[in-house]
Amino acid sequence: RRWAARLGISDYTYVLELTSEKTLHGNYAEVHTDEDTREVTICVNRYRLTKEPEEVERTLIHELLHTRLNEYAECVVAIINGYVGNPKTKRVLGRQFERLEHKIVVALTDALLKRNMSCRSSSW
Repeated sequence: RRWAARLGISDYTYVLELTSEKTLHGNYAEVHTDEDTREVTICVNRYRLTKEPEEVERTLIHELLHTRLNEYAECVVAIINGYVGNPKTKRVLGRQFERLEHKIVVALTDALLKRNMSCRSSSW
């Protein structure tokens, strides 16, 4: 709730599901955002996060950032689908955009956590 509020997405309804490693193909988590209903489901890999509990906050922030960027992502996909006719080009652009979005989310997650940690250790 705290991170959703900080990211300006506290108006969504959140569901957190603990999921098997097999279901998530070894990933920590994945997020599904429905802009129409304002519902977000975050599926978390129970096994990986039990083994690495220090990654829980990082993983949730990461997935919440994907939610924050979801409307932008949907817009990019709509543009690609609406203006690119070649199926191979659509796939290539789609993959490039997904990689770029992920890089941005990772960078923002790192920046938010570093800022949060420096605020905790600050004397003021």
